[in-house]
Formats: sequence, C-alpha cells, structure tokens
Amino acid sequence: MALLEKDIVVKTSTIPNSGNGLFAKNTIPKGARIVEYKGRVSTWKKVRHENGENGYIYFLNRNHVIDASRAEKSLARYSNDATGLRRIKGLNNNAEYVEDGTRVFIVAKREILSGEEIFVGYGKEYWQTIRENIRIEASNKKIEAKKLADRTRRETLKAAKLAKRTAAVAQRKAKRQETAARKKAKLRELMLAKRERNAAVKAKKQAAKAARKTAKKAVPRKK
Repeated sequence: MALLEKDIVVKTSTIPNSGNGLFAKNTIPKGARIVEYKGRVSTWKKVRHENGENGYIYFLNRNHVIDASRAEKSLARYSNDATGLRRIKGLNNNAEYVEDGTRVFIVAKREILSGEEIFVGYGKEYWQTIRENIRIEASNKKIEAKKLADRTRRETLKAAKLAKRTAAVAQRKAKRQETAARKKAKLRELMLAKRERNAAVKAKKQAAKAARKTAKKAVPRKK
C-alpha cells in the first residue's frame, strides 16, 4: 500500500507549547497508511545511554526501539498525542501506530480532513514515564534550590563574620592610633614644658649674673 507522505505537512501544532505537528494537506481515508516511523533500529540500553532525554523513540519490544532523534526528514516524528499531559477540548487521536515486523506506520483511525492535525497515541507507559521524569526534575530542582539557599546562607554568614572581624580590627587599629596620638601629644606637651622651664632657669641665671655685674660696678673703689 502506497504511503501518503505527499498529503501531509509539518506546521505549528494546535497543542500549545508542543512545537511542530503533522497535518493533512488533503483528505486521508480511514485505514490509510499515512507515513512510516523511520529511524535507526537499536537497543533501548544503547539509545538511553546516548540520549538520556530522547523524545523520538518508538518501543518495538522489550529490547529494541526505533530511534528517530537524528532522522529529521522523517515526518512521522512530528505527530503529537492529543491525550498527553494536558487535554485540549475537541482534540482527539485520529490515527494510531501499526507495526509490521520491525517497521512502524501511522494509520488513520478515521477519515482525516484536509487541514486537520494528525494525532497518534503514544501509549500510557510513555506518559507515565514523562510524568515520572517531570516529578524527578521538579524534585531535583527543589533539592538544587535548597542547596543554593543553604550555600547563599553560609556565604552570607561568612561575609557577615568577615565584616565583623574587619570592623573589629579597624576599631582596634583606630583605638591604637588614638592612644598613640594622645601619647605623642602628651610627650610634646612635656617637652615644651621642659624647654620652658629650662628657658626660665637660664633667664633667671642670666638675670642674676647681670645683677651681680651691676652691683659690682656700683661699689666705689678705694683711693
């Protein structure tokens, strides 16, 4: 059966925040094979190791998957699930995945009119995994936020202690400088007082000496 790849186009999805979606350019009859889900057939273990957040994986069986993460020209990878994390009124899945050996096709469950977006159910397990990943991510964000808050608090306390120590050191330094300045001023005062005393003593001696000279001159000489 021929595929209808020429009758589909990739455009912005009608589901908000879902990126691109797959749309019918022409009316697609019920039961028609629309497009093949192409990609690399690999083991789940290998794909999970290479792409921890790969959203383009189709599970063939317990061990094998189709990885369409690198098959950007594969139109099937752009089909969205109308029954995902958030239901939009009036939107329902109108196609389904049908396996044929190791090949997978998107098949119309009903007639899909021109302009309609093609929706395919990803399966209950897929969305359970997505919800669990969201829960884990939210939990990790809370843990990281708590770690950041604790680190910020520790750094704030450390900065406060450092500021306190710095202020105490500055205060002690200022006090030492003030004490040194007072001692220096007192020393200058003492030295000035000493010079004044010495000057007074010297002046007194000079005055006494001058007085003796004057008195000596005033005594009459004997003839």
